[in-house]
Amino acid sequence: MSRRSLLFGIGAGMAVVMLVLSLGAWWLLGAGSFQVQVWGDDTPHLRFSVPLALLQAGLLAVPNEVMAGVRSELDCELGPWRAGIEKFCESLADCPDGDYVRVESGREYVRISKKRGDIVIFVEDGDERVRVKVPIKALGMLGSYLTDDL
Repeated sequence: MSRRSLLFGIGAGMAVVMLVLSLGAWWLLGAGSFQVQVWGDDTPHLRFSVPLALLQAGLLAVPNEVMAGVRSELDCELGPWRAGIEKFCESLADCPDGDYVRVESGREYVRISKKRGDIVIFVEDGDERVRVKVPIKALGMLGSYLTDDL
């Protein structure tokens, strides 16, 4: 084998590895992520983010008998509201960006909004704040899984 062939093989192998790693990163991060931030005047800023691909993998790892129990309990709890909630989650993606709920009371503040494909929930209570960002596609995925449509 010539030196030229060896270098070509190494270069091609590295290109394939980079392509696989890039596609893996795109799959893992491209679907969006569930994010939570907590901070306050006297507390450190806590932030974590979980890619939706990991959440989906985690849901698929839940044993079937456990999910059957959860689905059964949800059926009892939601009852006649279930169809409306499913329709709401489906149509949320078509709604315009903006604030949907805003409540202010003294030192307390709550805002629920849609921003670029995410539902953003912000709560402030005095000196503590929490921000949760959930991609709308996560709601559909979770709803489909809980109704056994996956």
